[in-house]
Parts: sequence; C-alpha cells; structure tokens
Amino acid sequence: MGKATMKGKGNLSEKRIILLEGLPPHALSPNARVSWYKKAKAVKDYRAYVMWTCIDRKNTNDWEMWDKAILFLRFLFKGKQRRDCANCLDEANSLINGIVDAGLIPDDDSEHLALGGVEIVKGAEKEGVEVTLLRAMPAQSIKVRDEVLTFVFESCGDLNDCEKCVFKDRCARIFDRSFD
Repeated sequence: MGKATMKGKGNLSEKRIILLEGLPPHALSPNARVSWYKKAKAVKDYRAYVMWTCIDRKNTNDWEMWDKAILFLRFLFKGKQRRDCANCLDEANSLINGIVDAGLIPDDDSEHLALGGVEIVKGAEKEGVEVTLLRAMPAQSIKVRDEVLTFVFESCGDLNDCEKCVFKDRCARIFDRSFD
C-alpha cells in the first residue's frame, strides 16, 4: 500500500475520484490460499488504509457524507495478462468498507450504494485502484430497463454533451429523458 492521490478537478461535490496506489493485498483474492489469520490481518490493514486515505481526502476537500452514491472501480495493472473482474470485485470488499468507515456514505447496502462498474486497465504506468463515487439523485438513483442497470446522475460535472460522456452507456439520460 502506498500514498493515495486525488485526480481531476471539476465539481468535487458531485464526483469524487480517489487514486489508491498499489493493488489490494493478494490475501484478499478469493483464489489466495492463506491462513485465516493472514487474511483477517490483510482485511483489517487494507480497510484502515482506505479509510484513512478517504478521511484525508474528505478533510482536504471539505466533503460531506452523501446519502446515495454510485461506485466505479478501475484496477490498474502493469502487466498485460488476463484478469478476472469478479475476483477484483471480491478483493474490493475491504475497500468499500473503508469508504463507509471514512464517512463518505452511510452504508454499503443497496439503498446507499450502487455498483456502477468494474474496469481492468492493462499496461498501466503504476498499479493501483481508481475509485470514483458519483452522487445519485435521491428519488431516482437506480433504474433497471431491459435487464441493464441504468442510473441518473444528479450532475454530469463539466460534461454537458451526453455523447462524449464516459458513462453514456449506463446513464438513463441516453435511454429515456423522462425518468418516469
């Protein structure tokens, strides 16, 4: 685990991006064969690392707790070998709990947090995890249409053109502008 940095400017009250240097410990992988003690220690240490990193960002940027948020995770790997998104998501459980412990969201249940997506980037300059939290609208945070998870963003920040938005395939504004 290393130093974390914040990436990007813009409307930080609506979008929060936190870069965590280093990947989650191998002991958190569902494929790891380690003792229960090593796994418990890795869970505790990584959760605390994420919590203190988020508290630092929260205090630096004067962030308040959001009632609902959508979480996007980008795992950055130096190598080019195949990676499993589901395994990366399993490793991120301590990360999500650390975000809750830091007070960025009240809980990680379905009423307060939605998973927007997990992306794997191969050939990155540095290994790490990019955590993006987007504020969800209070009444219309998550919608399911045609078995595809779509959501409405309270603010698109600096992006006013939906066609250029990186979340255009998931945002309900593209599928239906009525939001009924």
